[in-house]
Amino acid sequence: MLRLLRTKPAQFRPALFQRFRISSTRPEPSQIQFQRVKVRRKWFRPAAFFGAAIIYYACYEIYTTSVFAVIGQWLEGEISKMSPKERKKLEKELEETDPAIYIPLPGTIETVASPPYKGTDPEWKAFAKLSRDQKKIASIKATLAEFSKKAIENNPQISLQFGKEWRITRAWLDVTYPLRPPPTFQRQVICWDDDGLSVVTQPVDSDVAFKLQRTLMPTAMTLSMWSFSTTLAQHHYSSVARYFGFQPKDEQEQSVQQVLDRMRQHIVKGTPPKASGMTSDPTTLSPKPAESKDEKAVSPTRRQTADGSPTDDSTTSQTSEDAPPDSSPGSRFPGAVSPFSKSQETPEKRPSAKDIHGVKEVSGHTVGAWQALRQKWKQVWKPKRPYPPRGSVHFNGLVEVASPKASLVIDVSAWFDPKTNSIDGKTLSLALRAIRPRQMAPAAR
Repeated sequence: MLRLLRTKPAQFRPALFQRFRISSTRPEPSQIQFQRVKVRRKWFRPAAFFGAAIIYYACYEIYTTSVFAVIGQWLEGEISKMSPKERKKLEKELEETDPAIYIPLPGTIETVASPPYKGTDPEWKAFAKLSRDQKKIASIKATLAEFSKKAIENNPQISLQFGKEWRITRAWLDVTYPLRPPPTFQRQVICWDDDGLSVVTQPVDSDVAFKLQRTLMPTAMTLSMWSFSTTLAQHHYSSVARYFGFQPKDEQEQSVQQVLDRMRQHIVKGTPPKASGMTSDPTTLSPKPAESKDEKAVSPTRRQTADGSPTDDSTTSQTSEDAPPDSSPGSRFPGAVSPFSKSQETPEKRPSAKDIHGVKEVSGHTVGAWQALRQKWKQVWKPKRPYPPRGSVHFNGLVEVASPKASLVIDVSAWFDPKTNSIDGKTLSLALRAIRPRQMAPAAR
């Protein structure tokens, strides 16, 4: 009963709530209200759809008639010119080719160890046949020695220093028959063929695998850049510490870069560095001791010439100013040269970007860092050669070539492939082992 007699606020108070809600949203005359308008466009417009379809169809017809038709006619003409044997060979090659599309998956390359050779393998039979043919082995050694000689003759630095006439004197080359083929590489790829999409394993060439590994993991470049960054940070840290008054205890601990920066600053200012208790004249070679106040007061103001006649300092100074500067070696230093100054000896040269003060300062601060980068790069970087073909024979040793001025010893490493009856050029390695000049002179004279 009480529930029936209870008043419901929703029946008696909606107008009151609506009045408050309307009054709160009604703008005043002094206020400006912006209303956003959202325009909805139809996602499907028949006119645009059919117009685009007509344009695409016209482009397709033009391309097929002007490009594919010409290529098809040319291929038909070439096939008609072929003989029946060539047609059968072409059809066989087309059947052997795989029409599937392979998409490699990055980071899935792995090395697979190859099993040892067996006595029934064709590679081992080729090894046995080559070991009994001594003339063939001698001809391969002679070919490698000739390669070494041509490499020395084509080197411009060696030819300029020791001449271009070289001859083979001796050769020590050994033959090694490997017990197992080199390892292989394989990776996971997405195969798209007539059966659909699938993930399969595909073999990879060792050269491609090494290049991908160097590209995805540039270890040598990372270590070189780290050496560059640490050297540059140490240089700036020492510069900031010196700016706040923290000098190193031992002057010999300063790096070569700091010494070069100090010399560069003095050259730009036009005054060489001064030693303690010494005053350096920018035009003289040796410094002179600093004169005290009493010595300056007692110093003579009149001088005597060679014939005995006295002369004043003013005359001497005026004469020395009019006289040309002494440029004899060991007597005077040339004056400080500005980056944009004109030299009397050299012709006029336009200033370049390297002559800008900011560029010079930056290049001067990074000299030591670049030197550390190059040094680390030489230590870490080593060219990685691909693996030789399966069934190859290893020839390695030394070859000596001589000229009238010197004799050189070359380290040779190569792989001979019996299948192709040739030396693999990708794995051929020639390195200079020793230089022995014919005539020598003492270094100190």
